[in-house]
Parts: sequence; C-alpha cells; structure tokens
Amino acid sequence: MVLSLALAMTSGATSVFAPTSRTLSTPVHDVPLLGAVVDDYARVSRGDLEALIGAPEARLSLAEVAGQIVGSSLVVAVAPGRCEIRLMSVDPSFQGEGLGGQLLSQAEMVAVETFAASHAVIEVLQHKSRLIAYYERRGYRRTDGTRPYPHLLKVPATFLTFRKQLRP
Repeated sequence: MVLSLALAMTSGATSVFAPTSRTLSTPVHDVPLLGAVVDDYARVSRGDLEALIGAPEARLSLAEVAGQIVGSSLVVAVAPGRCEIRLMSVDPSFQGEGLGGQLLSQAEMVAVETFAASHAVIEVLQHKSRLIAYYERRGYRRTDGTRPYPHLLKVPATFLTFRKQLRP
C-alpha cells in the first residue's frame, strides 16, 4: 500500500517535513501510533482502517522521527468536492512542536491536489475545547452537524463537525 509520508528532520527545535511516498511494509496494527488509534482509543476498527488505507479515495499521511511514526492524518474523499480529515493524531511527546499543523496542512493539500476538494470536514469530540480552538484558529468553522461517538466510553460523547473552505 502506498502512503503519503512526511519525513521529519529535526533542526534545533524546528521540525521540517518533506513529503514523499513509500510502501508501508509493516501491518497497520504493528505501527504503535496507529495501533493505539485502533486498540487504545477505539477510534476505528482494524479492518476499517486497513480497508481505508488501501482505498483509492483515501490517503494516509504519517510523520516519522528517527524511524518512529509519531503523527498521522487520513484524508478521505466522501463526495465530489468534499473530503473528511480523519485520524489526526500526534504522539504526546511530540505535541507542541508544529507537527500537527504540518500534518493538517499536508492533509488539506492532499484534499485539494489529489481529490479536487473545495472544502474539508473534520470531527472533534465536544469536550476537547483545546482542539476545537485549535481547528478554529486554522480556519475551520463549526457546522450544525453532530453525531454520537460510535464506541462505548465511560461517559457518552458527541462529535461536533467543523468545515473549512479550501478553494473557491
């Protein structure tokens, strides 16, 4: 399976990413960050994730530091002109270094250049106020869309939908 990969090269406190493509030779569930998304956070089933990664309407971007995958985003074309950005995640030990912003920019670029998307949609859990503020600073605006979190949690949760115009 061919992935869009963002290779991280650290220069001082600044990380720079150079997009490239390569084949992931490790099964998805053996990649710690993606395994955590599947197993620890129950955000997506292993089968669904593997099917999406291999689908022509989806592109996975990864950030790698010293051979370790530390960030991800998945762009899925869901309708003409519309992509969903899913699986936005950054290893906690790498948060605050600009990696998430670069992954999000990469995802938006993929949405426009690969899928001719005019806008992107992202879902955020309603109790994640820092993430909501982050996406709003990045130009995402809340819509009326909501849906319940699909997996059993200790406290029921709801996704809020945010939309960003990527091009006219």
